Amino acid sequence: MATTRSRLPLLLALAAASGLLLFLADFPVHAWPLQLVALTPLLVGLHALRPSRSAALLAGVVLGLCHTVPISVALEFPLLLGAALAGYITLFWVLFALGARWAFGWPAPFGRSRWRASRWSSTSRLQRLPRLRHGASARRACCRLGRGWCSSSTSPGSSASSS
Repeated sequence: MATTRSRLPLLLALAAASGLLLFLADFPVHAWPLQLVALTPLLVGLHALRPSRSAALLAGVVLGLCHTVPISVALEFPLLLGAALAGYITLFWVLFALGARWAFGWPAPFGRSRWRASRWSSTSRLQRLPRLRHGASARRACCRLGRGWCSSSTSPGSSASSS
């Protein structure tokens, strides 16, 4: 529990950085290429720090407020309109942060299975497989592996179409 709380300020700082990058990409500065990388700090924080649900929710709130409050001030919105806009857009960013945390909790689609495949193909496992040699022992070994050479009268090295 202590490690989660010690990582919380870092996660909130990354969320604030994402919110400010989104602000800079919007109205006053119009640095639109920043939109391509603006969410990277938040996503890296959610992936690397593995926060709790409440920490991800708080990160979404910080991102939403750091994005919408400066825009509301720069555009000189009335207080009620600015608060409504900040609340609505902050709700969107909270749902985004929770969804990203949920998605990062899933196992990697290829990373873990690649690791298992490389472990399975290690030499110790390959040495335990039956050795394939010519003749009857090869046919018996392939029948055990399900190759289907048992039913044919040809050996694995010859072709059935040579008549």
